[in-house]
Formats: sequence, structure tokens, C-alpha cells
Amino acid sequence: MRIGGSHSRAEAGIRGVVMNGKEAFTLVELLVTVVVLAILAAVVLSAVVDTVDQKAEVNAREILAAVRFTKVNALTKRQMHRIVFDSVNETVRVEDDVGAAVWNPITFSTFEWTLEHGQIQSSDFDGDNYLEFGTSGEGVCGGTVVIDYNGLTQTFTISPITGRVAVEEARN
Repeated sequence: MRIGGSHSRAEAGIRGVVMNGKEAFTLVELLVTVVVLAILAAVVLSAVVDTVDQKAEVNAREILAAVRFTKVNALTKRQMHRIVFDSVNETVRVEDDVGAAVWNPITFSTFEWTLEHGQIQSSDFDGDNYLEFGTSGEGVCGGTVVIDYNGLTQTFTISPITGRVAVEEARN
């Protein structure tokens, strides 16, 4: 093995090693490349995992806000209100006692949204797909909603009477 031309060994690390008349990479150059690729792979992988977690967190906050909003709305208007979890259309909607969509004063639209980042796997409130609050803000019945986000499953358990929400997460 000879170093290309009349270059010093220090220059050989920059220009590469010449073996059998062909220029090649040094071991240091190969190691640096492997390390850089490993770091890039780790960053990309963590960004993808964090994105799924962040999307799940956003949807969880929206569901918690819907429960609070529905409970308070039922109490202040003194009429039944419910949250409908539609697994066919992947939507969550707040309705009054006659099934009309409730107006959201913050967004100036109906209180309804589509789960863009997850799928409603199931919702069961005594056999129905909606959670209902009575005229004094009490939960008529408790139940669960299960939402899947590409392998991350969130289970929302809503207590009867209080409407307290517990969230459990599990990776598939």
C-alpha cells in the first residue's frame, strides 16, 4: 500500500488512501459517515414517534374539552346535552337534547370535529355511542371510548354522575 503521489500521511486522510492504483476511503472517514447516518436515523425516528404522541395528545385534549364543555352547557342551559362519538365518520360532536349541534362560542361554529390523526375503535355508554349529561350537569351514565393512533391506543373512561375522565395509553 502506498500513499497517493508525493502527499504526506496527513493529506492522505483527506484525499483517501490509494490501494492497487484505486483511491479508497480511510477507516476514519467510514466511521464518521456511519456515526452521522446513525445520528440522522435516530433524529428522524424520534420525530416520527413524537409526532404520533403529539397528535394523540391533541385529540385527548379535545375530547377532555368536549366533556367539560358539554357538562357545563347542560348545567347552564338546564337541558340534556350529549357528546356523540361517530366511529363511521370519525367525528366527535356535541348535541343538545333534540340532537341539534351545539354552537361553540370560541370557534364560532358548531362543536364538532373530525379525528384527523386517529380512529375511534369503540364507544360504549350503556350500549349507546354517546355520553349524556343531565340538566344539573351530572353524567347520566359512564362508559368508555377507545381511540387508536397507529399503534398507540388511548382509552377514555368517563365516570357516571361526576363525568370525571381517566385516560390510559398503551402501545400495540
